[in-house]
Amino acid sequence: MAVYRKDDKHRIRSTAKKASTAIAVGEILTVDTNGFALPAVAASTNLIGVSAQRVGTDSSDYASATPIAFDAPRAGDRFVMSVTGGTPAQTNVGEFFDLSNSTTVDMAASTLDHVKLVELRDSTSAVFEFNPTVVFSA
Repeated sequence: MAVYRKDDKHRIRSTAKKASTAIAVGEILTVDTNGFALPAVAASTNLIGVSAQRVGTDSSDYASATPIAFDAPRAGDRFVMSVTGGTPAQTNVGEFFDLSNSTTVDMAASTLDHVKLVELRDSTSAVFEFNPTVVFSA
């Protein structure tokens, strides 16, 4: 499931993407050491937001470091995300968790604390806020 905003408070920004890297709409983005955007992984720090633009191997700019649009979160902005590693429970609300990949939160990991659980939905997804200590806008 793609990550998406719970509200309509989009804040679209753009930054250069890493060349020859596929990015789907709704993937959480990070930046590499050269400042290029790419999909986040569990060990990512410096998250910048959620991709608002697709770049596939069939895209004309796939092999170039061209700008990509993303939704940059502000403090308190809420996003719906898939979960793995456990079912979100009321006792987890307010706790921080790590990403499993660019679209999923690992409910069994809390080392980097990428996101905070703020609202329950169902057994496979929940509403999260990004942790401002690991998110910055490019």
